[in-house]
Amino acid sequence: MQNKIITIILISLFIFPLLSLGQNKFQPVFDHSLMAERDYFSQNVSKPETSLRVLAVMVDFQTDNDSRTTGDGHFDLRDTSKKFLDAPPHNRSYFNQHLAFLKNYYEKVSDNVLNVSFELLDSIYRLPHEMKYYSPIKSSKNNVELGNLVNDTWKLVDSLAVASLHPIDYQQYNTFIIFHAGVGRDIDLASLYGYDPTPYDIPSLYINLKSMRTMFNDDNYAGIALDSGRFHVTSSMILPETETRDQVPFPLGINGLIIASIGSHLELPDLFNTINGSSAIGRFGLMDGQSIFSWNGAFPPEPCAWEKQYLGWIKPIEIKSSDSIFTFPAKSLTGSSDTTFKVNINSEEYFLIENRNRDANGDGAIVTMIVGGDTVRKRWLRDTSNFNAIDQDSLYGTIIDVDEFDWSLPGGVDSRTKTFYDGGILIWHIDENIINQNIASSTINADANKRGVNLMEADGSPDIGQSYDLLHPGSGSESGTALDFWFAGNSAPLRKYDTTGFTPTSYPSSNSNTGANSHIYINRFSERGPRMSARIKIGDEQISLLPQFPKSVGKNFKCNSITALGYDPGNQGLIVSANPPVDTSNFVYQSPAIYGWKFDGSSLITGVDSTPLPLSLQYLNARFTGKIAVHDFSRDLISDLVISVNSDVPGSYLLGWSLADTDLDNKLDSLFSPFFVAREISTSPVFSDSSIAYGTKNGSIYFVKSDGNITGAVSLNVFDSTEIVGLSLLSNNSFIALSAKGDVRKIYNNGTVSELKNYGHSLNAPAASAFLSANSYWADVVGQCIAFASKDGYLFVVDSLLNVLNGFPVATGGEINNSPAIGDVDGDNIKDIVVFSGSKIYAVNATGAYLDNFPITVSSQKPILTSPIIADVNGDGLVDIVAVTQEGIVVAYNSQGRMVNGFPLLSGPNSGSTPAVFYMDSLCLSCIDIGLAVGSDDGFVYAWKTGGMVTGLIAPPVMPWPQYLHDAQNTGMSAEVSAPISKSDNYLPAERAYNWPNPVTAADNFRTHFRFYVKENSSIHFKIIDPAGDLVNQFDTNGIGGIDNEFEWDASALQSGVYFVHIEAGGSSGSGYSIFKMAIVR
Repeated sequence: MQNKIITIILISLFIFPLLSLGQNKFQPVFDHSLMAERDYFSQNVSKPETSLRVLAVMVDFQTDNDSRTTGDGHFDLRDTSKKFLDAPPHNRSYFNQHLAFLKNYYEKVSDNVLNVSFELLDSIYRLPHEMKYYSPIKSSKNNVELGNLVNDTWKLVDSLAVASLHPIDYQQYNTFIIFHAGVGRDIDLASLYGYDPTPYDIPSLYINLKSMRTMFNDDNYAGIALDSGRFHVTSSMILPETETRDQVPFPLGINGLIIASIGSHLELPDLFNTINGSSAIGRFGLMDGQSIFSWNGAFPPEPCAWEKQYLGWIKPIEIKSSDSIFTFPAKSLTGSSDTTFKVNINSEEYFLIENRNRDANGDGAIVTMIVGGDTVRKRWLRDTSNFNAIDQDSLYGTIIDVDEFDWSLPGGVDSRTKTFYDGGILIWHIDENIINQNIASSTINADANKRGVNLMEADGSPDIGQSYDLLHPGSGSESGTALDFWFAGNSAPLRKYDTTGFTPTSYPSSNSNTGANSHIYINRFSERGPRMSARIKIGDEQISLLPQFPKSVGKNFKCNSITALGYDPGNQGLIVSANPPVDTSNFVYQSPAIYGWKFDGSSLITGVDSTPLPLSLQYLNARFTGKIAVHDFSRDLISDLVISVNSDVPGSYLLGWSLADTDLDNKLDSLFSPFFVAREISTSPVFSDSSIAYGTKNGSIYFVKSDGNITGAVSLNVFDSTEIVGLSLLSNNSFIALSAKGDVRKIYNNGTVSELKNYGHSLNAPAASAFLSANSYWADVVGQCIAFASKDGYLFVVDSLLNVLNGFPVATGGEINNSPAIGDVDGDNIKDIVVFSGSKIYAVNATGAYLDNFPITVSSQKPILTSPIIADVNGDGLVDIVAVTQEGIVVAYNSQGRMVNGFPLLSGPNSGSTPAVFYMDSLCLSCIDIGLAVGSDDGFVYAWKTGGMVTGLIAPPVMPWPQYLHDAQNTGMSAEVSAPISKSDNYLPAERAYNWPNPVTAADNFRTHFRFYVKENSSIHFKIIDPAGDLVNQFDTNGIGGIDNEFEWDASALQSGVYFVHIEAGGSSGSGYSIFKMAIVR
């Protein structure tokens, strides 16, 4: 990050009177970021800092009479009879008092987690240069002048200490503060006067080791060497004696600046918009310019819930599946624990909910000040004309303590109703993805539309950070208002008319930043008070998390997909393999693991811990490959699972277990001894009734019996050892194998093979196979169909002899990264083929024609890596298509191209782990619930109930392709067939005859698609008639009955105009015709 000075717009806010929510006409503008340069990354602090040991020093400069700096380079040591905030003399006692405020603040708001001690050196140290020398220009890229100030300060301190024979033991300090003479260059005076009258004042910054290395252009710089090199100062805070200047019409304190600078030292990131300087969290937390000058710098509010969590001071109470009333004691309530609740959208995005109250103890604001050496303690029961966020004339001297720092929150007294607005519940939307991506550049909240730490403003208007004119209705709300708290009786207009609370449909809403539906409801807020209550409901009638989900496994799923087990009672559940991340820096390798749960979240095997399943794995750097195959292979009524593992030493193995522990050794029973493979296994295992098959990276396919003995092996291409990228079942003894170079072959488990075919495109995923319909043409003429896709975007469908069907391949124009799926999408009982290409969902019928409403574009900037799921996810009896984007957005679309109600959902990042849809027992005895589960790269398995249906005598939900490779056996084959359903009683219905695109233009190279439907297999004759009635073209084709037919036609020979397209169809039992218009535009 460049070391540049950034503006923070500060708008003092006060609710006095409530009508305007209070706005000071003068708007102090904080002039830069608090930290010169970031050198850390986002992470929750597991061991919070417990001790601040401060060494502070006062420095001044050589005398100057430069009008471009404030003062003459020396501290203002005059005694004054005037009473105002941070009044002089600015001597050692003055700075000790500010350090006392620092100690009182941090020990109180951390609940004594952080202990603060300090020492201020006795002398004022005079630097060798004038102030101008140490002041960087605002466009400085490295702020080396500030580096010189820090270096000169500590070198001077050290040399004089040595010379006086009183060396300083620097080892006892971990925090270093430089108080310099003069005013901080922290107020944007240019916004007031059109220019900066004192451009050579010194900005207040926290400087760490990384910024020092940038300043001095030395990547190996170790810090400022003191005590003969035995100690190095690696960070310092540069702070002014005051922020009050003649050009500002009221005094400004430095307490807020000191506290925020220590926040930077504790590695809290800036939470304002560091691009344009505007506020982002208002006066509801610490690291925002509005809090630095809250109450004009007298005292800031407490850190917000996320800041305390980040510092490790609190551990929020995590709520998973709930519909309960929760109690929220205020943060500053004496004798109560700091209770913050956390409600997850996914592992990286969540809400933090806290109660903040300005006067939780009901004793008013008690402020302790030092005035002329005397300690003065004052109490205000409410805000008054001289004690409010705008006017602090009642505050003077140096403030050293406030009993409740949250008095600095937005609020006050409504002059009309006399209502004292003292806080309420705050809801914070936290997105760790945004935080992690932007923390190093200090831009966590730079995007007002997607902030990493975002306050859900209860008044419904996202005012924080806005810049309104004085006459704008939102004027005065730019740093937050008393109506941004959630509480019963909130008088904001939107809350009056929308009493549902914080929901997926409210404004603001509880949905994810991705737009995914969170199904989170927070409502029934109590009235404002030190103890409040609210209802938190996770899930609704549409969608809810399954019990005990999401499950944390702490490992990556990558392309390994979830297997949903059978649906017989006692045999319902989910099972998935996961591989750990590799720490290559330390060469630390963990073992992979297999996890299994019943749909209720309990252990998959009674009496056996399922997190993970107890296995015996002793292979160096082992990695599971593909999806687990589950089948009762040993025919003992106990499910068996098989998966391959690749390892550095001794090689690859096929492993198998029974889902039982009959010998009570607390490990799964082995199905067979590990089967060694000399080559790396490259596919998921596939079960047939008699064998297990899998492919390898050297082009071989192996077949193994239930006892682990090999029954056969065959090469896909004896002249080529290209990797096998897909293996699927065709029948009990035959498989379809695909190689990366485009070879496709039928393989039999007795070692025989069919003719080899190559389709000229690289392949990267298994095929899907099915009989498309019970219709005699599809069942007898075409036979079993095989669908596969190339990485460069072509969808192939071939017959049982591997001949490409008419209408294929279909060019999608995008990148296809996974297998197609087969199932009847449009309800005509003829199976369709679905594939994801780029970020689009393609669904085509058996003739290669796009289904109506397809393709569908999914909202994602990246190509989809999962394979399609075709299943009824909501219980309406119609199939839906499910995809998961790389961002983790789970979408479900129906055949009309519409998002299923309650979707999209949010899981974690996805690298190709395909979800699974399943049905399960319901609390309703005559009902079936529908579930959906997916593994994510954040180390979590997410699972939801997405629907349900009353069954009775009705068949279970329609799930033609419910998981990767179709089923738990990984067959990749859909065997069920049905008689087709006619879409029309007409032989050639006019409503299904048209061309697209229409009009035909150069944008499509003057190519169009003719589409038509015929009742039975027919001969088709096309005639193209121009506007004058002349025949300009005619041609013949064939149409397949009971399905939409489509082919592409070149219209480039036609001139601009409207043409009539005549279609005549004839078959064995009838005929029909249709006419439609086609436009050509040149």
